[in-house]
Amino acid sequence: MNQGSPYECNNTGKRGKLYLDIYEKGQRKWESLHLDLSDDKELNREIWRLAEICRAKRNLQMVSGDWGLIDPIGGRKTLYHFIESLAKGRGPSDRFVCVLRHLKRFPGGTTIQIGQINEKWVADFQSYLLKSLAQNTAHFYAGAIQQVLNQAVLDNIIAKNPGAPMLSQSSCGKRIWYFSILTK
Repeated sequence: MNQGSPYECNNTGKRGKLYLDIYEKGQRKWESLHLDLSDDKELNREIWRLAEICRAKRNLQMVSGDWGLIDPIGGRKTLYHFIESLAKGRGPSDRFVCVLRHLKRFPGGTTIQIGQINEKWVADFQSYLLKSLAQNTAHFYAGAIQQVLNQAVLDNIIAKNPGAPMLSQSSCGKRIWYFSILTK
């Protein structure tokens, strides 16, 4: 992996857009920084400084992925957007899509970042689901949240699943009776 300085694409006279020029595994790609240069030299200095900061953060993100480290930038992604990316291409009755609807109604559900989720948040969301849904449905959707958090662990976004202890504690509450036939 090699990542050079920000690259300027000069297509409008003196002003241009800034891109990152990335070489990874023999492939070259450009990523737009959504920064535009202007005619003002002082402003351009500040824009180039921001571009260098973006380059350093992107480099850190790429190195973290190569070495299996936790991605510091990925943890800032909201849980809602992460589930949206997992639910892409699935039907309207898929459990991820249904969880998104309930996450919208849950206070702070659309704004919480994946790195901020802890056991208390998972417990609060489970109790919210239990208040608004049937017990089995709430348990099913809580399992979907667990699956999402497990995927975040696999993607090196978070170090451990904060809801793992919660899933083992929650049960359906059904008693299962076993009948055995005694033979002599």
